Amino acid sequence: MIYRFQQIIKKHFLFIGFIFFYLVLIGAKLTLSPKPFFDWDESLYAQTGREMFRQNYFLFPLWQGQIWLDKPPLVSFVYGAIPRILFFMAPEVSTRLFTLTISIVVLVFVYKLYLSVIKNAFAASIICLLTAFTPIYLQRSQVLNQDIFLLLGWLGYLFFYRRFYLSLFFLAVAVFSKSLVGFFPIPIFALFFIYEHFTKELGRQKLIDHLKRLSLHAAILLMWYAVMLIIYKQQFWQLHIIESHFRRVTASIESHFGARTFYLDLVVSQFGPLATFSMIVGLIWLGYRFFVTKKISARQLLFALFLFPWFIFLNLTKTKIFWYLLPVVPQLAFLAVAPLQIFQNKKLLYYPLLFCVATGIFYAAVVKNKIQNTNYWGYGDHYYLSLYAKDKCDQMTVLMDPNTRQTYATLKKMNLVITTTHWWGNHPSMVYYFAKPINFIYDVNEMPMILATRKPLDCLAIDSFDKEVLSNTNLSKLNQFGSYLLYR
Repeated sequence: MIYRFQQIIKKHFLFIGFIFFYLVLIGAKLTLSPKPFFDWDESLYAQTGREMFRQNYFLFPLWQGQIWLDKPPLVSFVYGAIPRILFFMAPEVSTRLFTLTISIVVLVFVYKLYLSVIKNAFAASIICLLTAFTPIYLQRSQVLNQDIFLLLGWLGYLFFYRRFYLSLFFLAVAVFSKSLVGFFPIPIFALFFIYEHFTKELGRQKLIDHLKRLSLHAAILLMWYAVMLIIYKQQFWQLHIIESHFRRVTASIESHFGARTFYLDLVVSQFGPLATFSMIVGLIWLGYRFFVTKKISARQLLFALFLFPWFIFLNLTKTKIFWYLLPVVPQLAFLAVAPLQIFQNKKLLYYPLLFCVATGIFYAAVVKNKIQNTNYWGYGDHYYLSLYAKDKCDQMTVLMDPNTRQTYATLKKMNLVITTTHWWGNHPSMVYYFAKPINFIYDVNEMPMILATRKPLDCLAIDSFDKEVLSNTNLSKLNQFGSYLLYR
């Protein structure tokens, strides 16, 4: 047992050393310098998770007492459970450390995945190095989010497909974190097995067995959707299926606009022009080895390009959001490093090249860009206002600033909002730190009704530009935080 452990350490020491370094570097940063939950993802999942446990309701996330039918329950549930389990730590620390742990497991899967393709531990370690230090992955490793769970589920399903219940578990992680897109591995595997059957690599009975397994996995998880349709009927169909899925594909909802080349441009900005060019070479190299020289099998090609169809799908969608790229980051990192395999038989050139690439990635991330000091969080005026108002107010109404009101009105006129668009305000984190009901208002014409029905300990927060709205009232200004004015 000890000998086997020593052999594993010896064979994979570069990867193990990097993972330990990454864990210590990011973990120390999260622990020693905790910051408030930021907008958007973090505050949404922190608050919805907290409400799920307070209300003992776990079918869907809850937001200010309302059922958030847009999202499956897993991510909110996890981020609600972690602070309860690790009650001795600040939620801003425990939940982010848990996210970091998930990202480490994902990197282990990434290493295993591409090691099976290129058969070189040094090169596979470089792929993980590039993945981990890509800005999107680096950010998603440190903040509360769904995307890292989705990637974990996909890769876990790929590795443990032959183990029925374990693969089902990982598929469930993907589905109950990101809903329908979590089923991504099912059609990929189905197409692969059908291809193997037509190329005579898989018999008819084996094909039927594989398709039955895939269908059973999908059917088990689809039962949840059937139950939710029975319970919530048309409301679930409209919010969860139509608005949260199909409209994101067909329209640039909620100001998530972008050029047709949005995700292609994002790849260049994340990896740089040289690495992006290398990805193109990597694709050509894979095609050459599969179609011309026949040096890689169909199964190796499946592993090599397992995540690539997601990138193709992203470029067909109308809603453009940068973090949607996360699940394909390991794929792109692999393609960027793959061309180095051209020199794998020339050891005197191959290993110095690998060393130079690894050194360049490490230098750019740690020395030049100082990722250890990168901050995704800030305190902000809205944070201080929320904490101050928590002890002064029973409830709070927040009037959106004029620009936000204009944007919302324009989007609504263009039919680019969904049912829950108006729930969040500019800063959902205000709800978490105020810890009491907040009413976000997007139309100044609603203010007379708000003023007429408010209770003595209810507060109003407005932008300083709108201070005339309250000029003829008997409200008193409690404090000012930047452009925010707080009245009661």
